[in-house]
Amino acid sequence: MTMEKIRILIVEDDKLFAQDLEYMLKSLDYDVVAAVSSGEEAIKKVAEISADLVLMDISLKGNMDGIDSSKKIAERSSIPVIYLTAHSDEATLQRARLTGPFGYIIKPINQRDLQRTIEMALYKSQIEMKLRKKEQLLSSILNNIGDGLISTNREGFISFMSPLAEKLTGWKREDALGRNLKEIFHLLDEDGQIVAQKYVANALSEGDIMSPADRHFLIKKTGAKLPIHVTASPIRTEEDNITGAIISFRDVTEHEKKEESLRRERETIKGIFASSPDAIMIISLNLKLKDCNQAALDLLGYSSKKEIIDKDVLDFFEQKDQQRVREDTKRVLEKNLLKDVEYTCQNKNGDEIIALISLSAVRETSGNPLHFVAVAKDITKIKLSKQMLETIFDGIRDGILIVNTNYDILKANQEILRVFNKKSFSELIGKSCFSQLYKKKRTCDNCPADMAFKSGKPHHAVRIYRVAGKNKKVLDLSAFPIKDSDGKVVQVIVHKKDVTDRIKLEDQLISQERMVAIGELASGIAHEIRNPLGNIFVSVQYCLSKYKLPQDVKKCLKIVLQNSENANTVIRHLLNFAKPQEISFERGDIGKVITAACNLIKVKCLSQRVRMIRRLPKRLPRILLDQRRLIEAFSNIILNALDAMPDGGRLTIEAGADFLDNEIVISILDTGAGISQENLNKIFEPFFTTKPDGIGLGLCLARQVINDHKGRIEIESIVNQGTKVTVRLPIFRI
Repeated sequence: MTMEKIRILIVEDDKLFAQDLEYMLKSLDYDVVAAVSSGEEAIKKVAEISADLVLMDISLKGNMDGIDSSKKIAERSSIPVIYLTAHSDEATLQRARLTGPFGYIIKPINQRDLQRTIEMALYKSQIEMKLRKKEQLLSSILNNIGDGLISTNREGFISFMSPLAEKLTGWKREDALGRNLKEIFHLLDEDGQIVAQKYVANALSEGDIMSPADRHFLIKKTGAKLPIHVTASPIRTEEDNITGAIISFRDVTEHEKKEESLRRERETIKGIFASSPDAIMIISLNLKLKDCNQAALDLLGYSSKKEIIDKDVLDFFEQKDQQRVREDTKRVLEKNLLKDVEYTCQNKNGDEIIALISLSAVRETSGNPLHFVAVAKDITKIKLSKQMLETIFDGIRDGILIVNTNYDILKANQEILRVFNKKSFSELIGKSCFSQLYKKKRTCDNCPADMAFKSGKPHHAVRIYRVAGKNKKVLDLSAFPIKDSDGKVVQVIVHKKDVTDRIKLEDQLISQERMVAIGELASGIAHEIRNPLGNIFVSVQYCLSKYKLPQDVKKCLKIVLQNSENANTVIRHLLNFAKPQEISFERGDIGKVITAACNLIKVKCLSQRVRMIRRLPKRLPRILLDQRRLIEAFSNIILNALDAMPDGGRLTIEAGADFLDNEIVISILDTGAGISQENLNKIFEPFFTTKPDGIGLGLCLARQVINDHKGRIEIESIVNQGTKVTVRLPIFRI
């Protein structure tokens, strides 16, 4: 690989000399890029061509001699110039020296001297170029460094000032250079003493680097006071001689603001740590307690930190929770935070504490964990209060549930389970009330909870509810809204009171009052009719036995006699209704009572082609009963069932014990015509009947007997499918 030749520009007004010089240079393997005879041409060529060196005749003719031409070239480029001269006076040489030439060649030229001077000039140019680049780099660093810089000589006069130093002091560089430091840099310590000269003097005399940690203030040119950090250092030569000092200083206003902010933050955290009502603990990664606040001491029953610091925190937990604590701390290292976890702890005396603990990991900026911070809240009393409230909540005899805006059940008590025949809360919680309680696909009509959500006011309603496999229940419903801080209804408490028994009792009282009134009326009518009816009956019997009467007359009299007996039977029923007979209780077998009643109507079953099915357990619990009156009551019920099946059918009679409600349950099911809903509401009213020859007292008297036994009778019926009568009698209860 060949090296590029050195490119040289010749500036010489003597053409013969210029030609000889060009020949000599080429023989030395230099490349002559051009040869010009005037300074103007030289300046133009330097701009046009790329030359490494200029050989300049110092005494050019024309408007510009060699010295003036070199100045112009130096202003435009850094090409080294060697002067060519034969003879010059001292004044000319002095002018030439000011332009900083890289050498002189005396005419006539010696080839050897020419080559040596060129090589020396090129070497010197390279060195100066490197120095210039270093100076530019150093100047860039000094001008852009984050500190203000001022340098002085040994006498304290300013020799350099960085742009940032200009900004901080308020002095321009051109005004400050050459002036004494004490005129420009007014530095005060915290006591207000001027200290800049002292620091510089120490650096110059002792060679020490002065970097005091105390606060210092720079008085700017405007008189403003600026907090700074200052360092004074000596400037040394390679021979370790001190030639001056340099002062670096930095505005610490923002730094002090940040420090003050951090200080206040630390004080705030310290205050929170000390005064927090919650226990705060600093825990090492190996689960040792490193620090805690007073609330933590109070929680754990210790009087001073000396007793508790460096204890294993696992000792504060019950054995069953210790493994969970280890696992939770590992989880915190992975996820940074564990919030409001309930633990059972022990204090110094071994007393149980229920605490709600949040745990977090404090980390370095690199992400490495330093320690844990635990915040614990004593919820022992709250927990006990909650348990007590839940006990009360479940112990309330009325049903209570809480629903959200989606009508999902959030909480319910035991009575709700009982009323709606549910086995566990899992069947209700988180599910809509209308679907789980009422088997509906949307909110119920006139739902009080819906009204409370919409109006924000309490609402009331009554709903009839039928439990699967059981009789209907009447529920008294009240809904009370729960509002948030903005007054928005977010939940509703629904109070459900089972008023079935109360409604039944009210119905019974009304019915009894009506029956008493009807009974009194019936009794009066019966007494008024019975006497003339008796006279008719006796007179007819007398005529039939005393006189020989025609057959057609006898037939008519027998009809009168038969109707008199029927009327007397009605009168007897009326008197029984008006004045019920005394109940005579004794322990007995309800199965025998039902069997006796069935035997009384067995013949009628056969005549009507009705199949009777009896399912009576051999051993039913004995109850207190009046056997005669119950046989009459069940006979009336069974006869009504037979009357509903004139063309045959099936009659099923079952009995069993319901030990949950402590009752004997008897059901009589027929496959007859059934009863309409309208008539079903009147079925127990006195004198209500749908039979042409009925008097409407059978079921009324039957219910009266069952009520006297503290039982109850219920009827369910579907038209054209049949009727089911259910009688419930208490076990060993009057």
